[in-house]
Amino acid sequence: MSYTDQLTPKQVRHLLFEIGALQPDQYKWSIPDTEITLCPDETPILISGRIYLNTVTGLWTSSNDGSGDVIGLIGLRFGHSNTEAIKWANKVLGVKHKPKAKAIELERFERIPRSAASSNLKGNEKVIFGNIIARCGNKTYCFVGRERIAKDCGVSTRTVDRAIDTLESVGLLEQYSRDFNKPKYKVPVIRPVKAINRLLKMIETKASFAKKLRNAGKGEYFHLDGTDYSYSELKPYLRLKRAV
Repeated sequence: MSYTDQLTPKQVRHLLFEIGALQPDQYKWSIPDTEITLCPDETPILISGRIYLNTVTGLWTSSNDGSGDVIGLIGLRFGHSNTEAIKWANKVLGVKHKPKAKAIELERFERIPRSAASSNLKGNEKVIFGNIIARCGNKTYCFVGRERIAKDCGVSTRTVDRAIDTLESVGLLEQYSRDFNKPKYKVPVIRPVKAINRLLKMIETKASFAKKLRNAGKGEYFHLDGTDYSYSELKPYLRLKRAV
């Protein structure tokens, strides 16, 4: 529905009178024949040919095969764009125009890189990563406490700690200790999804072997990529809850 469609016949006549398209007697009384003809030398509106105007709907056609509505006439009268013409009409009519809110305001959504969204990160890890990215704004870092992140995401602080450790392990996040309650988080790079999944698989493998080594005797090691890992070296991976 256009702006003109929302106007009453009286409002249309009011606007037409204000731009000089109607005479005082035409504006004051209802017009029996709703169509009038505007000529270039009889109106202050900058038109090149005759205009046949409907004073009820505000629609018009011209002898030059042009057409439009009352907002277009306002634009011709004052040299306004449609937006400026609508603002002028609202002012004349005393209408406080409020633009309709968008059904979805994307700028209020928290977004994460597609590679992270498509990776094997857990749901809570993706949500927490998105929350941190949203706080960075146009920067690559932010200061926020774990309690605040937990409250925003509806999870416990332990879940936040595990998620941040995982995000650090796969290289999506860097954490700097400024204050225990409010550290600095930095998003350094956007990794490809294959690299993220490869690192997650490595974490799961180390966590699984840490689980096995926990019940083994002392001196047992896990060999991976040419390196021997003891239980104490693999133990931190258990807290990420990624053992398979």
